[in-house]
Amino acid sequence: MEQNENDFTNYTGETLDKRKELFDAAMLDSGTPGYTAPLINSLRGFRLLGRGPAMMPLSDNTIGLAFVTRPQLNLTDDNVSRSEKLCSLMGVSQYSIGAYIRGMLDERWAAANQPIMLNNQIPFITCLTEYLKTSTGFGDLQIQTQSSEPGIRDQVYQRVSSKLEENGIFTMAQTYYNPKPSVIPALFQVWEDYISEVTSGDRNLSPRDFYLFGNRIDYDCRIYHLIMNKDAEFLEHIFATVQSIPTTYPAGSMANIDNTQNSLRAEGQDDFSVQFSSAGMRFNELGLIQSFNEHSYLYNPALRPENRNTYYRMLSTKEYQAYNYGAVPLLLPVQGDKRNDSGPGRYGIKLTWWVSR
Repeated sequence: MEQNENDFTNYTGETLDKRKELFDAAMLDSGTPGYTAPLINSLRGFRLLGRGPAMMPLSDNTIGLAFVTRPQLNLTDDNVSRSEKLCSLMGVSQYSIGAYIRGMLDERWAAANQPIMLNNQIPFITCLTEYLKTSTGFGDLQIQTQSSEPGIRDQVYQRVSSKLEENGIFTMAQTYYNPKPSVIPALFQVWEDYISEVTSGDRNLSPRDFYLFGNRIDYDCRIYHLIMNKDAEFLEHIFATVQSIPTTYPAGSMANIDNTQNSLRAEGQDDFSVQFSSAGMRFNELGLIQSFNEHSYLYNPALRPENRNTYYRMLSTKEYQAYNYGAVPLLLPVQGDKRNDSGPGRYGIKLTWWVSR
């Protein structure tokens, strides 16, 4: 710097030898938790000089992925032919959007007819994840307490009277980008028309016998929220509904006509919103990770741990682009995971992607 005023070598200290040690010593001397391990230092005890989270690594978990499981409707030819709302699914070509929707909602029909646009091994409604704008509805939790009647000195005692969980009914709201052709509106129209027809019994539509005999519902789903780290590989939080059923259809906004606007586009064309009536909320339980994986096992029995490596292989990060849109997800614990040979090993629950060998 003294010989050449344009030479900025080491001006910021980034190329100094042992720069981390120098920065750490300088910051520790000023009373902060340091440069190399501020979190560890701050967790060990109290900061004697000053207050506040100086140099603290802030949370950067900003990537959220929402997955909606596929219902297993009974869309056989005999069933859909009974309904004037569903009969348009009869004879659909495997290259059509109708085949995609029918196969997405009835995996047995998809296995027999093989729609070109549908990967029948994926247990989630892929377009609802890909075109999602917002997904909201999980509420804050509160532990309920009970208190005694005041005593002679107005003293009271309290105790906990509930668990930290939600078992009631709440609403999940999702909004999607609306691609052309309108595959998402059509999917929900078929899904909710089926619910209406099976529930009312007006046209003798029947659910699947397996579900009927087991006193179960074949048109419900489960909504997962995965909150990921900043590179969308490691799980930070997981939330899920116990059961969800789509209950609204924005027909009104789609039907609106407003000739006073300069645009020819209607109000409900740019996006599409649906509400799910949901029962029960679970979060950050190891059982949710297993439940998430069980959906993939249901559609891919060979993906279970005992046979997984024989029939499938896990993609490396470098292969994501080549296999885009063609892999099945699993949440698995990993140790010493490295994005590159020189990088540090990472530990945690990783969102892994698997393809057939």
